[in-house]
Amino acid sequence: QAPPPQQALTHLPPAVDAASPDLYVPLMALVTWIMVVGLSTALRGEFQPRVFTSTLSKGLLFCLLEVALVRGGLYMMKYQGIRWLDLLAYSLYLFIPCGLASLVGVVKGLSALYWPILVYLAVSQAVFVAKTARSVLSGELTKVINGDGYTQANEQGGGFSSLPMGKGSDAEVRH
Repeated sequence: QAPPPQQALTHLPPAVDAASPDLYVPLMALVTWIMVVGLSTALRGEFQPRVFTSTLSKGLLFCLLEVALVRGGLYMMKYQGIRWLDLLAYSLYLFIPCGLASLVGVVKGLSALYWPILVYLAVSQAVFVAKTARSVLSGELTKVINGDGYTQANEQGGGFSSLPMGKGSDAEVRH
């Protein structure tokens, strides 16, 4: 018997589901990173207003390229269960470590710590993304394999609590 077709991963609103990806924190991280880059160039005496637009353009281009590559990889694996806005939210989380490391690099006397902090935060970010992806993908794959819409993540009380459960539950699939 063939497994049921994959359904798009849907989340409850962030106010209800803490694991639901939203764009607020990642966008604020992007804005903070842009402001810190502007501050950095101003402290070097090289500030021009176009620093903001060029930094924003480069950051968004990088994120959109990353989302396109991930979407392409998921398409090749025949997995269509995650929305592109969710991928964009996870991709924009990259700017949290970038902003923090850039802020440390701007402070006099701490600039020598820039690279070690950037490496540490980048590894932390990679672990976060890997665990999140594993949680989302394994939950969805378990749902497809079992055919009942019930995931191990829900059973254990962790992961994305808004993954669709079985028929008759409160968290039915929403299109």
